[in-house]
Amino acid sequence: MDFILEWDQRIFLLLNNLGVESFDNFWLILTEKWTSIPLYILLLFLIQQKMGWLNTGIFLLFVVLFVFISDQSSNLSKDFFQRLRTCDTDLIEQGRYIAKRCGNFGFFSAHASSTFGSAILVGLAIKSLVSKINLLVDCLVGYH
Repeated sequence: MDFILEWDQRIFLLLNNLGVESFDNFWLILTEKWTSIPLYILLLFLIQQKMGWLNTGIFLLFVVLFVFISDQSSNLSKDFFQRLRTCDTDLIEQGRYIAKRCGNFGFFSAHASSTFGSAILVGLAIKSLVSKINLLVDCLVGYH
């Protein structure tokens, strides 16, 4: 187990220290939940144009269900494994931390899995350049 924890810390520090301070504001803006609303409105419009109102409603129910399952499985994992977030350990002194908040435990990000999964569902629904842009944005949010 110590071997896994050591590699986890090494990989975290490697990825964390790849960041450039001049991009900090970019990442904070990109990961802000309100930043994506115009993109989501555009995607909803495109889905409605392609699928109609009824199918769009059904599609949205599936997205909500997926986000719910993703969020709850993340919470269950965090409560089960009780892995401290990096911001709650001494490890953060060796890296960079610009986030505004820090929860109790971290295992995998519900935010990242929800946005990435939603991007996949939208991409499957509309298969266009806009959905590819959505996937790219969600990958960036998930990575960060």
